[in-house]
Amino acid sequence: MSKLSLVLVGGVGYVLGTRAGKDRYAEIKSRATGLWQDPKVQEKKSQATDLVKQKAPKVQEKVTDVAAKATGNGKRAVGHGTESEASVAASVSGTSDGDLDDPTPVADGTGRRADDTHV
Repeated sequence: MSKLSLVLVGGVGYVLGTRAGKDRYAEIKSRATGLWQDPKVQEKKSQATDLVKQKAPKVQEKVTDVAAKATGNGKRAVGHGTESEASVAASVSGTSDGDLDDPTPVADGTGRRADDTHV
């Protein structure tokens, strides 16, 4: 098959495929829209939204507690009102508050400055 024939057949296939694809897409979209607008679906959507709004504060609290425990901070996370952001950041990164403002670049690629002695 010559290049011209291949391009011609490919073009015809593309045009016919996109027409069929557009029709099928329109059919799927129409069915999905009809389903979404169904009163039963809207009622369940409303119930789910209300449930999420009701449970969100409890979930947020649990996620915050788990994240704080995972980083070794216990209840010291900002938002619980016990430490400043700098203190929490320092305890997570293993630096002191004074080190956070130190602009000394890290030259060895290890993530530590030459004066860092802790691991």
